[in-house]
Formats: sequence, structure tokens, C-alpha cells
Amino acid sequence: MPAGHFYEMHIPAPADERRRADRERARRAGADWLLYPQIRTTVDTAALAADGFLDLPWFIEAQYRVRAGVDDDLRAHLGNSRYRDLRRLVRRAAGEYDYRVLDGAEAAADPAALKDFDRLHALNLAKYGHRYNHLSATALELVLDSPLRDRMRLFLRQSRADGATVQVVLCFLDPTGTELTILAQGIDAALVSPGQNVYRAAFYEIYRWGEGHGVGVFSLGRGNEVKKLDVGANTYHLLANHIGGVSGADPAVFAPMRAALRDFFDRVIGELESTGGHRVTVRR
Repeated sequence: MPAGHFYEMHIPAPADERRRADRERARRAGADWLLYPQIRTTVDTAALAADGFLDLPWFIEAQYRVRAGVDDDLRAHLGNSRYRDLRRLVRRAAGEYDYRVLDGAEAAADPAALKDFDRLHALNLAKYGHRYNHLSATALELVLDSPLRDRMRLFLRQSRADGATVQVVLCFLDPTGTELTILAQGIDAALVSPGQNVYRAAFYEIYRWGEGHGVGVFSLGRGNEVKKLDVGANTYHLLANHIGGVSGADPAVFAPMRAALRDFFDRVIGELESTGGHRVTVRR
């Protein structure tokens, strides 16, 4: 697999030279398979197919793309009642918690904030049963010592009563500063008061922050596609893994899996289109 793909919602299709180099490296490592994960299915992958790679639909990436403006968009997307409910959640959170946004330099100068992210992200990993932590304290130190530091944003929610951090959200801007990827978050549910829904409130607050800083596209991650309609997702991209053999291995063995995955994602996309209606665009 190519380096860095754990930190991207999707990757570009590899060029011919890159693919040849990757296959040779995989051969030297004794690997049977070479995998390019999470390529959008709207991308031209004819060269991959010609080179013997098989596409396996694997995830759906969700985005909120600003159209008329955050508040107008969410009112139209959610309906008046659910939009008002969201705004009440945001006001309720603002009444109890302070909300801070740190850029990369500020985060690097705030060890307590980084420690809070590490702790709360670990809670999130445990909640969902993830075995590997690709955003460990060591990984963040590397990010903060790289050009990515300038694109990093860390959102923190802290109790006014005792200063405890109850929520962190790690985001990255794209090189143009117009797209924000919500990469990971963590919530200490034991510290969140009853009646609060800081998960949903954070999306609205991040959207409004982004709107004020020239962001027009928010990447909301992969998975939980239908639930993300409730936080404003209006654009979806089907992603596929492309797997190819290295030393004679034939990816045709994955054909039954491919057929089952296609059926599964056809159903998911059908549900998105029927639930979201004209407000939702699915690109496949």
C-alpha cells in the first residue's frame, strides 16, 4: 500500500512509473499483492485495469459542500424543525463549554492540548474496536515537524467549570485552504453532561468556522453514510480498492467478493438517494 493513505479520505490513481516502482518494491518484499486503496470510482483507472488490477468497492466518502451558505444549506437540508434542534444543541454546548481552534503552530506550543487529543482519540479507538492508532502522539509529533503543520487545525471543547477537555477534533486543510478534512475526533462521554450532544454541535461549529475562513468543502470521512445526512452531508463519492498480483497471483480470486460488494453498495447508495432526495449527489 502507498505511504500516507491512512491520513487521506482518498488517493489519486497511480501513474505508470509509480505503479512499476511499487510493484517492484512489493516483489522484493515478498508480497503477493499490491493494493491501492480508496480511489474514487469517478477517476480514470483504465491503466490500472489494463495492468491486471481488480477494483473492489470498499467505502463511501461523505462531504458537505457549501451551496447557499451554512445556515441556509442546513435549514434546507434538515428542514426547519431539525435545523432549529441543531441550533439549540449548539447553544446548549456554548452555555457550558468554551470552544477553541488551534492552528498547527499553536498546537505545537500547547503540549496539554496534544495530550488531550491523544487521550480522547484513544477513547474513540476503544469505543469502535480499532486495533491500530495511526494518529498516536508520535505520529502527531512527526506531523508538527513537517510542512503539514501549517495545514493542521485542532478544535477543542473545554468545560467552563473545571477546564477539562471533553472533545477534540483533528482537521487538515488542503493546500488551497478551501477544503477541510475532519480526520478524527474523540469525546470523553463520562465528562459530557446529560442533554448535551457535542458530536453534532461540533459539525455546525466547524462549518461556521470554515465558512469564515474561506472553506467551501468539508470532508466528513468514510462510513456511516446515512447517519452523516444528519450533519449536513450532501455529496458522496464511492471509493474502490484496486488490487493486483505481484508474482503471478491472480486477483480474479476476488471476483465473488467484488460482486457481493457491488450489491451491498448499490443498496447503500439507493438508501442515500431515497432518503436524501434532490438534496444529495452521489458520484459513483
